[in-house]
Amino acid sequence: MRLPPAFAVLPVALLTPWLALAEPTAVDLNAAAKRGEAWAMLELGRRSIGGDGVKRDQPAALRWFRKAAELGLAEAQFELGRLLLLGRGAESDPVGGVDFLHKAATAGWLPAQVALAEALASGRGGERDIDGAALWYRSAGMAGHLDAQVALARLSRAKGEAAEAESWLRRAARGGSAAGRHELWRLLRDGKGVSARSVEALQWLLLAVEQNYAPALADLGQAHIEGIDAQLDLAKGVGLLRRAADQGQPDALMALARLHLSGRGVVKDPVRALTMAELALTLGLADAKTERDALAASLKPAQIAEARRVARQWRDGRSF
Repeated sequence: MRLPPAFAVLPVALLTPWLALAEPTAVDLNAAAKRGEAWAMLELGRRSIGGDGVKRDQPAALRWFRKAAELGLAEAQFELGRLLLLGRGAESDPVGGVDFLHKAATAGWLPAQVALAEALASGRGGERDIDGAALWYRSAGMAGHLDAQVALARLSRAKGEAAEAESWLRRAARGGSAAGRHELWRLLRDGKGVSARSVEALQWLLLAVEQNYAPALADLGQAHIEGIDAQLDLAKGVGLLRRAADQGQPDALMALARLHLSGRGVVKDPVRALTMAELALTLGLADAKTERDALAASLKPAQIAEARRVARQWRDGRSF
């Protein structure tokens, strides 16, 4: 929550009792909003999104964010820009969304800089502008935004600038980014454009695994299954793949599907294999389609129905 201006300069130690004992009510916020307090408008907008003490109402949230944004509050411009870009609370207005994100980004709001860069890179709100995206990612990355550093590394790597990508990934990895550590492992392991450093690479991968980062869990699990980059250990590999699969990591799901089909390290179970292949495809692994279709063709209708039932259960929040 953004604090009223009168409280913004007080030490945290003095603010703590006020925050604990005097959390503004909806009545307080509406009164402050009527006085033209932008912070109150922003908070009412956020509460309207989540239904916190007020009715959940996205159109109302949009109106509050717009009022605060028009008063120049960067956080409100960011929230409004995101809603317009996604078409929530109103008709979709990507151009307007990008405009408000740009205002917030120019004011120095780091989340807005990253959101604007993402919009420019994807072409939402206009033509794709990779150079413009890189400028905003760089601005946020220089200020320490870890996701921006990783995104900038990806752009650099796509342009063949491996050294630049490594530099940004090292910043993100040292800052604690699991994604940065995982991607730095890939870069160092592959040695594309940089010297291959497998020992250091594995250290970064293990740090990402300690953070329970699903892509890292999947890759280390597969390494143990294959005995490449890690000691051959089927039990450990399967355990890591299951941890990644429980988070919806499609590569891990497909790897488990293959194991259940062959019975290597797990119980041979073509129905469970189909369940996991189905989920991997649903979650974005396009390469799973051929194997999914071939597996389904080998099963009876009742088995296919059972596999899909288990897949629905998983999507409802149950783990394997």
